[in-house]
Amino acid sequence: MMLGELYGYGLYGLGDGLPTGSFIKYQGQWQTTQTQSAGDILQAVTGALAADGLPVVQASSDAGAKAMILGAFGVSFNVTLVLQVAGPGFAQPSDAGSIVNHEVYAVTGLMPLSSTVIASGTGPGGSGGGAPPPTAPADWGTWLQDNAFWLGLGVVAVVVLPKLLR
Repeated sequence: MMLGELYGYGLYGLGDGLPTGSFIKYQGQWQTTQTQSAGDILQAVTGALAADGLPVVQASSDAGAKAMILGAFGVSFNVTLVLQVAGPGFAQPSDAGSIVNHEVYAVTGLMPLSSTVIASGTGPGGSGGGAPPPTAPADWGTWLQDNAFWLGLGVVAVVVLPKLLR
């Protein structure tokens, strides 16, 4: 038993913390670099977070075709990550957010333009039951914007390839 529990006082105002198994929702605005597209950055950051004890359960971004092209420096895009605490836990959601921001900086050399973090559920025994928070399904407009580059390549291939094969 801790001394604070014995005498009836604790660390009031600091919240209950984020124990192992908790889910955290991170939302940030990041920028592309000269040598890294939005997809490259997102992949590198999610890999680094898993090594930090914050595996990414869900990841999404609104990066359009321009942010997916190498050399498009400084294009901002929004990212949403759902992370699960796999390590000893955190005192505040912002502690986990600072780790995400650090990994973005380590990958790109740029700090996120903005970020917010909220605890969105707890693991076994908690109110969240261990399930990640639901995410809104993408609509057609978002899907088309996210995949415009690949759709354009497909259209070019359908038009150009038959002429090249003749």
